[in-house]
Amino acid sequence: MSPLRILLVTIGLCGLAIGQPTQEMRRQQREQYAKANPPRESTGLVPLPDLGTATYKGEEGGLYPGGKNIPPAAHIEAGLRTARELRPLDGEGKASANGKIVLLSVGMSNTTQEFSMFQRVAGQQQGLNPQLVIVDGAQGGQTAIVTANPESRYWTVVEERLRAAGVTPAQVQVAWIKQANAGPQKGWPEEAKRLAADLVSTIHTLRKKCPNVKMVYLSSRIYAGYASTPLNPEPYAYEGAFAVKWVIADQLAGKPGLRYDEAPWLGWGPYLWTDGVKGRRADDVVWKREDVADDGTHPSNSGREKVARMLLAFFRNNPTARPWFTAGDAGASRRPPLPQGTRTWKDIAYVADPHERQKLDLYVPGEGRNWPLIVAVHGGAWRAGSKENEPVGAFLSKGFAVAAINYRLSQHAQFPAQIQDCKAAIRWLRAHAQQFGFDPKHVGVYGTSAGGHLVAMLGTAGAVKEFEVGDFLTESSAVQAVADFFGPTDFLQMDAHRVNDKAMTHTLPNSPESLLVGGLITENKDKVARANPVTYVTKSAPPFLIVHGDNDMLVPHHQSELLLGALQKAGVKVRLVTIKGGPHGGETTSKGLPMAVEFFAEKLR
Repeated sequence: MSPLRILLVTIGLCGLAIGQPTQEMRRQQREQYAKANPPRESTGLVPLPDLGTATYKGEEGGLYPGGKNIPPAAHIEAGLRTARELRPLDGEGKASANGKIVLLSVGMSNTTQEFSMFQRVAGQQQGLNPQLVIVDGAQGGQTAIVTANPESRYWTVVEERLRAAGVTPAQVQVAWIKQANAGPQKGWPEEAKRLAADLVSTIHTLRKKCPNVKMVYLSSRIYAGYASTPLNPEPYAYEGAFAVKWVIADQLAGKPGLRYDEAPWLGWGPYLWTDGVKGRRADDVVWKREDVADDGTHPSNSGREKVARMLLAFFRNNPTARPWFTAGDAGASRRPPLPQGTRTWKDIAYVADPHERQKLDLYVPGEGRNWPLIVAVHGGAWRAGSKENEPVGAFLSKGFAVAAINYRLSQHAQFPAQIQDCKAAIRWLRAHAQQFGFDPKHVGVYGTSAGGHLVAMLGTAGAVKEFEVGDFLTESSAVQAVADFFGPTDFLQMDAHRVNDKAMTHTLPNSPESLLVGGLITENKDKVARANPVTYVTKSAPPFLIVHGDNDMLVPHHQSELLLGALQKAGVKVRLVTIKGGPHGGETTSKGLPMAVEFFAEKLR
């Protein structure tokens, strides 16, 4: 290492007073480094999500093994289970109705600059879990080799910051880790391997200091092609993503020390790197010169806000984060007890030789028979979610039997598998109505988001034979009432009606809609039409209640307007309730649920 590089790294990371050069010396040194390493608007490197099964220096792309950008189904399920198990904790780490769930950041200067901006942005949002406390534990100069050390002062400062926020280490259950090492010199793959080892040690140290941490999301660095110092330039910023990938892959492989019973559940947070101004396929994120500070390494205010918005979108939308981050899902994951006397049957297979997802839970009031039946279909972007989170008590308490169903997700099978499963479940329920004591002639369906889409399909495509596969084909899968909460309809019109430019983009290869139909929606218009409930509207459709918030960042309100118009044109009884300022879930669900109960009481009795 040259004397210049040693001096620059020492200044940039440690801020040593001894031998610290003057401001003029530092300026000259930066100029010399920048002259030898001029800033670049792009590097030609391919973002990991875009790289797929292609390779970088022999290493396959993708965020997860196999060139994939989505975790294996079993890992998603493990994350969902963990997220649903999180409970507010008191200062001693005991479950408490008045407790807190703490989200902690762990990392260095870039991390604290970005996460502190995220704190401010999140503090301005509505619909977040009121028991969530966000604490920035990241600190300037504290790189991966430092956070890996349980004896470093870093962790003392973390505890001080937690206590200043009115919480304790025992209340930390979720963490975001973004780390790097300073002045990398050894090249590929040694530096990435060193970072991976430090990340694993950091995770173990975090769990030692915060024993109740259950979930850790990891991100790699932003673009560093503008760097004017050797602190952590390209390609090291890019290559750090492989370190994150390897750590998560080790957990997927069951490596000792990272198994689910030995470490927190690990997953990617937002992937922040793009090739400068060239961006990436997944979204419109680019890194311009003005997005970084003078050193080209740390984010400027616009860069900090960019990362903050990416973090906010991730925690709001990721299925493993929503249950503890948002108000609506936090309430759903801790649904109230069932009415006394409720008879319950769990994990009933509704097809022969079932996939693990082709099961339902059945709830019947304790006394009487011939109850109207509500079938609840969960949301989760067709790639996550669970029957465990449906508000069955709200319907049971008003004299309905309830079936909550799971269905195959898009990583298991593409559309129409999802609607085929929903129809198969309803046919099974009708075939067994006498056994369980509910009325097969009065069946309503309730669903939110992706579940809203599927119940709308059940309502409009009741007579579509191509969706009828499996057992009990002599039974009808038609339903008598539909409560559709903010379900998508025409995927191709979603982007044109987004609330704002921060809302979800759907015309992308990895959007939930593209994953559902098995390809980019703009290149699969026939499949999109096949998945559109509007395609099947006739005058024989049952009555609909549609509930949608006009501030929905995931599914534009216009999607429900399209369904409303088609149903009205066909002469179907339909009502669209718009929740003013309502988000995707949260307040929209809580305000709409009593309306759904009243709607079913009117239509099914």
